[in-house]
Amino acid sequence: MSVPDIRKPSELLLAIERGLCQAEPGLQVGTRQDFDNTSGQPWLLLDIERNQQAPRSSQGRQAQLLRIVLQLRVPRQAGSAQATWDLVSRLLTVLADNRWGWSAEQCGAAGNIVAQPLPVTDPQPTHDAWSLSFEQAIYLGPTLLDDPVGKPLFARTWEVSSIDDPSQYRALED
Repeated sequence: MSVPDIRKPSELLLAIERGLCQAEPGLQVGTRQDFDNTSGQPWLLLDIERNQQAPRSSQGRQAQLLRIVLQLRVPRQAGSAQATWDLVSRLLTVLADNRWGWSAEQCGAAGNIVAQPLPVTDPQPTHDAWSLSFEQAIYLGPTLLDDPVGKPLFARTWEVSSIDDPSQYRALED
């Protein structure tokens, strides 16, 4: 799947949603506003926990490092704890190396992936819940142009009569 260049961070959530729906067809993926507690299907809620500036990419694109949180909610049934655990394991595999259709110049591989069960607070729980979180860098905007000033120049003080004379500088050799 190839998608256009990333223009804004929210596009990452949409791409993750598409990718997870393709990887796990029975999984409902969305935001808290989309969550339907009455469905008998597993739900995966997407959210951004943090967005921070990161060092530019090697091509000069501006980078943002996003911390994505996924909350998995699976209706409780007989044997559902093991099935939920297996689903979490499959999701970890999908997250591990996925760039959601973008190239490495646009989106880094996920890192710091963590999955953990959420504590049960309801005395009569209806769902098993897990939290999956990871960090992913996205690279926005155009690449930096070549040096607009031109090639770097240098002069050795022992080879020129005046180090302050720009005409005595020469270009670096390739």
